[in-house]
Amino acid sequence: MPFTFKITTAIDRMPELKKGLKDLAAKQLQVGFPSDKPRALESGQKAPRTKTGRFKKRVRNAEIAYMNEYGSPAQNIPPRPFMEPGIASADDAIVEGLTDAAMAALDGNKEGINMGFHKAGLKAVAGIRNYMTEGVAPPLSPITLRLRRMRGIHSTKPLIATGQLLNAVTYVVGKK
Repeated sequence: MPFTFKITTAIDRMPELKKGLKDLAAKQLQVGFPSDKPRALESGQKAPRTKTGRFKKRVRNAEIAYMNEYGSPAQNIPPRPFMEPGIASADDAIVEGLTDAAMAALDGNKEGINMGFHKAGLKAVAGIRNYMTEGVAPPLSPITLRLRRMRGIHSTKPLIATGQLLNAVTYVVGKK
């Protein structure tokens, strides 16, 4: 009389899963102009600006970005949203990177989590930069264009005069 055997091997992967989810939850992604501190500068962010154009004091790229994103009546700058629309334009690619991080967390793969966050950060930065280079509305005023020409700047695109703001867009993956 023949016998049939079924052998099942169970592997407890719960410790890796818990560790991976803990590693994932401990991370955050900041995109834009996260900080002018040395830690952020190591990831490629440019140093703060010195006196430029209409600004009479040292102004950081984050302050210039904020004034342009939301407008500044005191500086006669209309709102020119570029951060949120830029990130939204790369939404699918950003979600893909964060999904990769989440999938790596399920395997307890700490390096995969980091790679997913970095992928999402790179895609978000690219989205913002692309949005800026395509041209942000409203267009520059004739007075601003004339002042730019007097300074030897021939760019007619808002947010892009010297390229400092464009090049300063970055991301930082860090702890919460």
